Amino acid sequence: MVTKDEIPDPYNLQIKLWVDDVLRQNYNTDDMSHNLGEKISMLSEVCTLNPGDIMACGTNHHGLGPMQDGETVTIEIEQIGRMSVKVKDPYNREWNKEENIRP
Repeated sequence: MVTKDEIPDPYNLQIKLWVDDVLRQNYNTDDMSHNLGEKISMLSEVCTLNPGDIMACGTNHHGLGPMQDGETVTIEIEQIGRMSVKVKDPYNREWNKEENIRP
């Protein structure tokens, strides 16, 4: 987590996402469909926001594709940090990965 003074321009941060160390996304926050003020306003209309709440802003779907059980997804936001999660699918479904990645 960072404070507002640590990120001079939140609309100019590079975001990268890997699935099992394969880069699937590489885009900038200047591609956001709504600015942060609009997102906070929309969210606060449906729920109460409290200090420490985390607001997920969605993703750029270009290149994302479906993920499968056991894969590790890592996202990195410039100046903020990196986070990894392990995908868990209780049905252990499988499909051809290359056919399902959006260009």
